[in-house]
Amino acid sequence: MALGILGTYRYASGFELPASYGTTGGLAALLITSFTIGIFLCCWYLAQRRAPLNPSWYVLGLVLGGAALHLLLIGVVKPQWGTDHLRYWEYAQKLVEQGQYGGFDRPYYARSQFIPYPIIKLFGPDATFALKLANVALLGAIQIGLYDILRRLRGHQVAQAGSLLFLAAPLPAYSAMIPSHDLWGLFFLTMSIWAFACALGAATKEKPARLLWVSIAIASGLLAYIAEVQRTVGMVLCASILAASVLTWLVVAVRQSKTGRRMAIRTLTVALICVGSYLAASALDERIKLRSDDRPVLMNMKFSANAGGMGNGKSDWFARFKRRFSNGYSTPDRTADLVKASGLSSWALEPADRGAALAAHAERLFSLTYPRDWNWLLRNPNGISGLTREALVFYCDAYGLLFGLLLLLGTLKLAIDRRSPPVILASGAILIVALALPLLLVFENKPYNIFPIWLVGSFIISCFLARRLAQSSDGNAVQLKLPNPAIGGAMLLVVAGVAIHYAIKTTYTVSDGRILAEWSFRAHQRISATDLSWQQKLLDARPEAFDVDALKTTRLDDMYMRTAPEDGDRIRRYAGHVVTRMEFPERYSRGDTLELFTTVCTSDSGRKQLEFFAYSPNAIPDENPRLLMDVAVNGRDSNDFSVPFTGKDFQRFVLQKGLSDNACHEISFRLRATADARDDLAPFVEIWMPRLIYASPDA
Repeated sequence: MALGILGTYRYASGFELPASYGTTGGLAALLITSFTIGIFLCCWYLAQRRAPLNPSWYVLGLVLGGAALHLLLIGVVKPQWGTDHLRYWEYAQKLVEQGQYGGFDRPYYARSQFIPYPIIKLFGPDATFALKLANVALLGAIQIGLYDILRRLRGHQVAQAGSLLFLAAPLPAYSAMIPSHDLWGLFFLTMSIWAFACALGAATKEKPARLLWVSIAIASGLLAYIAEVQRTVGMVLCASILAASVLTWLVVAVRQSKTGRRMAIRTLTVALICVGSYLAASALDERIKLRSDDRPVLMNMKFSANAGGMGNGKSDWFARFKRRFSNGYSTPDRTADLVKASGLSSWALEPADRGAALAAHAERLFSLTYPRDWNWLLRNPNGISGLTREALVFYCDAYGLLFGLLLLLGTLKLAIDRRSPPVILASGAILIVALALPLLLVFENKPYNIFPIWLVGSFIISCFLARRLAQSSDGNAVQLKLPNPAIGGAMLLVVAGVAIHYAIKTTYTVSDGRILAEWSFRAHQRISATDLSWQQKLLDARPEAFDVDALKTTRLDDMYMRTAPEDGDRIRRYAGHVVTRMEFPERYSRGDTLELFTTVCTSDSGRKQLEFFAYSPNAIPDENPRLLMDVAVNGRDSNDFSVPFTGKDFQRFVLQKGLSDNACHEISFRLRATADARDDLAPFVEIWMPRLIYASPDA
């Protein structure tokens, strides 16, 4: 969250209006900043009041005022639909045309079935405004659900502050203008949490109506399953609720009276029923869930692209990675093995660089503003001036910065408080962590992927702004003995991080598939090297296999090529272990050789084939190669590979013979010059991700 605030600040500090706007732009920025500060002051005032505003009138004004603002927004700002959001509308049209509902083999179908599908079915494929109206209605429902959840936690004052916070949040409001699966998923997520809060309140009364709270808990699980199908957040929500309930029960069981323990058991029972309902729906449903045999392979390739330091979590990078490394990886088992090699090797070999890459990743994921490199909500809007669009973007900056700061302070306050938080708040915090970890470690980092933070953040900030922190309305609050629980948690995280690194480094070895990274060079040339640091320069060389010129032969669309020049610098900075460059230190002559070698010790794991990818520039002629490369094991030659490898500039190779179990071998890549160098060529070879794989005849 702290890194996200830094990312938001970078966006805000880099915001500049064109000089053509003159003083109008500066005045607009000042007014937006003052307006944003005023909103948070109003929230603080509402949370601090001893008596709330009239709840009935407030909720009515909240719903009507919110609807008016959102209708004004969708009526004036008309962005161009694009990327995945346009596909949801298009795939819903296909479902209607085909008369199909169920048996989905692509996520676009599954995410289009609950909102766009019925709208197109009822009003036709041109009913885009009807979709926007539906989005406005969903935002209103989220507002009501959020209000009632906070009312149950801390009363009407906090509920009024939290609902105003969410109403003023720009990104949820802007999402009403497009087919947003994030908004639809947030709706089902909110309804599931609301149902759980209602079940919790009913179950912890002195004389609970068992049938009522059991039914509501079952409904909460079913709504969580729909949220899972819609946006892949339902399972994480159920796990978070269960984890928070178990932790609360463990603490209460030791420190509370019989009444407190009974309340904690009821809370845990509600959570178990909710989770059981979710699992039953997932097991029994054969219609609305996503089913695809190709999906595990695709997901594993995405994880491979981003699990190590090479990735940046963006879709265009994944397209380039998939083009390069998909050869030979068509089964779930092989792609899962590639995920391990990419992710675990990075943490074992370069933990500091991997941590730095993770920090850069988190800075973007948790930036609560409009990402300038992903034009998803305000894409070429019609009907508004350029100044209006820039003002809407700047409002995202200002609001996101203040929201993030208060969210961080509120979370720290909850962490250091000696009283245990309500189960709902604890579940929300665990939910955000559980969503963020896979996104940070192995998946994408677009800010809208962590959309529930606007809901959970409104919970935490409104409680933070109140006179005292939220206490459990279910009787589960416990006074902890620790003077500052956050210190213990921080120490635990530091120790766990160090322990995990050393555990990976010692248990995941080369014989388990770790990438070979400890290379040395030997050069045998007629001309001795004049630069004594040539070996280190090769190890530090910027890789070129993902540059635009190198990717031209893959026929990628222009949209996937725009950021290609960033790949080489990023890979060298954060994942230098995945690639090594071979290039003669001096102008080569016929008979010169260059060796890249290392010692590899195998075990009885069955990994005794060497896999690697190689890139060479297309400038080297196929018909008369001046360089040949081979791979030697303990000095014995294997088959020759002519550079550039029969015309392919990036290719996968597998050395199937030469390695035996439980033995150490010297593996060397050797470049041999068959002719004198030409002045117009400076050929080189990049060796990518060399590692041991399981012996297989079709490898």
